[in-house]
Amino acid sequence: KNLHILQYSVVEKVHLDRSNRAYGVTFKRHGRTR
Repeated sequence: KNLHILQYSVVEKVHLDRSNRAYGVTFKRHGRTR
């Protein structure tokens, strides 16, 4: 439902809940982890 696409970003980890549903990501953009 809430998909945001950013240029110059690399996903490092996808956060999953107990039912294996994604609820967030950790990503790196311009050398900074967010």
